[in-house]
Amino acid sequence: MNKVIGVILVVAVGVLGWMLYQTQQQLASSQQQVQLLEESLTVTQNEVGRLQEQVAQLDRSSIQGLVREANDAILDGWEAMVKTVEEEVKRARETMEQSMPASPPAEQPTEPEPTLESPDGTDRT
Repeated sequence: MNKVIGVILVVAVGVLGWMLYQTQQQLASSQQQVQLLEESLTVTQNEVGRLQEQVAQLDRSSIQGLVREANDAILDGWEAMVKTVEEEVKRARETMEQSMPASPPAEQPTEPEPTLESPDGTDRT
């Protein structure tokens, strides 16, 4: 009976040892695959970044990109011009307010209407 138990134990240890060996082999293979996938992912991410830079550069140099930049420049110039005009109008208003007397101006005498001479010699007003 002891021999049978001993044989069963040896067989069980052998099977467990074999299973441990297989598990170690699968783990090593999986780790190698993970490493290869990580390297591939890094290369792919670098490529995506490079392609995004190229797309951005193409967008800036395309006609649509150039039009967008020109439009932005025109709008910036227009806004600056409007702002300058508003400031000048404000300054002119302040200057006019300062130069105007505080009291209303007195009525000035009106000049008589000029008389015009018509070709037939009659006076007309």
